[in-house]
Amino acid sequence: MPPTDSRVPTDVPIVWVLGGPGCGKGTQCDRIVQKYGFTHISTGDLLRDEVASGSERGQELTAIMKEGKLVPTDIVMSLLKEKIVKELPNTKGFLIDGYPREKEQGIQFERDISAERPPDEVFAEVVKYLDELKK
Repeated sequence: MPPTDSRVPTDVPIVWVLGGPGCGKGTQCDRIVQKYGFTHISTGDLLRDEVASGSERGQELTAIMKEGKLVPTDIVMSLLKEKIVKELPNTKGFLIDGYPREKEQGIQFERDISAERPPDEVFAEVVKYLDELKK
């Protein structure tokens, strides 16, 4: 498992998909995956897959969830990093669904994984990148 303070070297867009339950996040992600070749990462799916694996971390997650507690940010970050590193060679970008759930998680994600530039600059680059993919 990668350390939580190591940055993940990415040169592809990473987009957070935010919205309430049932608002169409999954539908939009499916469309972007099909049209642009992005990888959709659902933190809920990552957690369920880890629990199903029966790993030590999966057992820890089971205990946390049975108590009705939120999964600690460092565990979610580790799962996200592992998935991003695994998929990085085969994707044009990432759609992160279900994360962040609070401001501090977003700050940690950007510090550990993603942004080195202001959000407006990153957003403008993503839009430009998507426009180029249409051509």
